[in-house]
Amino acid sequence: MKLIGRLADGQLAHAYILSGSSMEVLETAALHLAQRVNCLETDPDKRPCGQCSACRRLQQGLCGDWFRLEPQGASRTLRIEQIRQLQTDIAGRPAEGRMKVALLQEAHRMNEQSQNCLLKTLEEPPENTLLLLLTDKPQGLLPTILSRCQRLTFQGAQILPPTEDFELAAQAVDTIRRTGYEGVFDMAAFVDQSRKKRLSYFFSALEIMLRDGMLHSLSREVLQGAPGPLEDLLLTPAGMRLEGSSEACRRGLEVLWETAYWLERNVSSALLLENLFMEVWKLDINYRKT
Repeated sequence: MKLIGRLADGQLAHAYILSGSSMEVLETAALHLAQRVNCLETDPDKRPCGQCSACRRLQQGLCGDWFRLEPQGASRTLRIEQIRQLQTDIAGRPAEGRMKVALLQEAHRMNEQSQNCLLKTLEEPPENTLLLLLTDKPQGLLPTILSRCQRLTFQGAQILPPTEDFELAAQAVDTIRRTGYEGVFDMAAFVDQSRKKRLSYFFSALEIMLRDGMLHSLSREVLQGAPGPLEDLLLTPAGMRLEGSSEACRRGLEVLWETAYWLERNVSSALLLENLFMEVWKLDINYRKT
């Protein structure tokens, strides 16, 4: 949990998306962060101590500043009524500790109405409040939610897609860049036919490549051409990289998140891929084999 420690000791964001394949790992990380920011131990290096009243009450789920939402009903949905009640609960000052902490389990199970309701809180968060959205399907969250939260993926909780999906993502971007408008539709049809049952892997690979392209560009834009510490965060398999400005890659991510969101809601995959590749074609993003 070293990453959690660095976050708690530094400048915390008001909201985080904790993503990975293991909800147990994510819940453990969320509790650890909640304890660390509220621990009564005076020595920061010893937080969370696990022994003070704040740590114990959080562990037992008894803390008045700890709010945990779970999906309800046969449909396993986080309902808008739950979000509205949470907004009431986190208003005002913490009752016991330094911060109020709200955990949304399986956050992707919010429908569009619930997510738009939560968006109001993300745009104007109450002071001394930390929101933690846990999900193993971040593609089920609206792009507006994703863009307003810091995203953390924990080692051991993330399973990278197969190399062949990275290769297909690279082929798609390269083909679109070389062939232009007509290539958009041909590539969309090819990906739809070849990955019909596993488009989520393809989207994950493309997301990682766009994210890495953004980090690569930011590292050079901020440090004026010199390699920087952001390079250590790259996940794309060696030899494959998407290149473009950080703004172009960021916009590509937003379009991809929106595409994945609607795919989860059974919109035609062929149409979604055409729209995705059309938007990528408009952006100055290129594939480079290194």
